[in-house]
Amino acid sequence: MTFTQIQYFLEICRTMNFTKAAQNLYVAQPSLSRQIQLLETELGVRLLLRSNRTVILTDAGMVFQKEFSEISDRIESAILKVKDAGTVKKEIHIGVFGGLSAKGIFDLVEKMKHFFEDYRIYINKYSSYNLKKAYEVGTVDIIVGFRGCSFGGEAQDCSCDIEALPAYIVYSDKLFGEEKRAVTFQDFNGKRLVSTKDEASKPLIDFQIDAIKKIGIIPSEYIQADNTVTTLLYTEPDSTFSVWCGGTQEGLNALKIPEDIALFYMNAIWKKASKLPLEHFFNEYYGWTK
Repeated sequence: MTFTQIQYFLEICRTMNFTKAAQNLYVAQPSLSRQIQLLETELGVRLLLRSNRTVILTDAGMVFQKEFSEISDRIESAILKVKDAGTVKKEIHIGVFGGLSAKGIFDLVEKMKHFFEDYRIYINKYSSYNLKKAYEVGTVDIIVGFRGCSFGGEAQDCSCDIEALPAYIVYSDKLFGEEKRAVTFQDFNGKRLVSTKDEASKPLIDFQIDAIKKIGIIPSEYIQADNTVTTLLYTEPDSTFSVWCGGTQEGLNALKIPEDIALFYMNAIWKKASKLPLEHFFNEYYGWTK
């Protein structure tokens, strides 16, 4: 008994017609009939009663259909599993620093889908510390953060800006008390500028300080906190402000800095030694050059 004979018999059971079964199986009808005869001879029982127009299953045929339908399904499932296990799955893992533009990430992924058609693309958000570690051990192929953040940037890394993001002064609702007036940049003179310890590297901090200098803000103090959101909303909401690429969080206000003065840059970093053709991709879609 062969798997082909089982498939032939089950197709006859499904169509109850030798001609239709032969057509569906793309075999000649005499060949189909011959295989069923061989199967019946081997088993020593009649499986089918065939007249000019009808096909009838014998009791043995009905048992055969029931038992081997289940076996056939399991065999086909097993074949697919074996094939899938033997296929090398090509994957690209992108590690994203929280707080970035969702649009910029979406655009990057859409471009990568077109360029890397045979790859599965995965995105995961990380804290800055975990993102750097994931990059170092190779868990992620590309890291996306703000230009200047210390996620990579070593000699063995490549870097490409993928989106320019407007910068904002962000502050708590409580910073100016009950005043109901338009806030200007000068209102932040004498307030304290806060950055996040873990998520800001020196280049990013320098960017924040440079931005407020350009618009004439002189802070009373520069401080670093474990989390700028906590500081602005809960710990010291009436004395601090920060510079972000947006202030959309509930409880925070945002005053946009003119784009000719300050822009954040969403930045992608990857290893020069990567086996993926990332240089080609970023050159084609973002005009990246070495």
